[in-house]
Amino acid sequence: MSDLELRVPAHLCDRLERAVDSSRGERVAFGLVASGSLQSRRLLLLRELIEAPQDAYLPPGAHGARWTGGFTIQVLNRALAAKLGVVIFHEHAFGN
Repeated sequence: MSDLELRVPAHLCDRLERAVDSSRGERVAFGLVASGSLQSRRLLLLRELIEAPQDAYLPPGAHGARWTGGFTIQVLNRALAAKLGVVIFHEHAFGN
């Protein structure tokens, strides 16, 4: 068994936090990732952060954030062209 680590470069940390900030409503961001390994750990290395534009969001359903399939296809096409994987980032707001 190996551990999996997602590594986010310092220059993307603040942007990632803002992209999924649930104080603005349920939001998502997609990450394009490369993979690698280090000893017994598997790594996902964030290469690019893609924020869902406002016009990609659909009215909220019973479970929060919803976006168009067309936007997802655009992200997948970018990932395929770059030979990268995709992760979805999302935050759930909990009472303070």
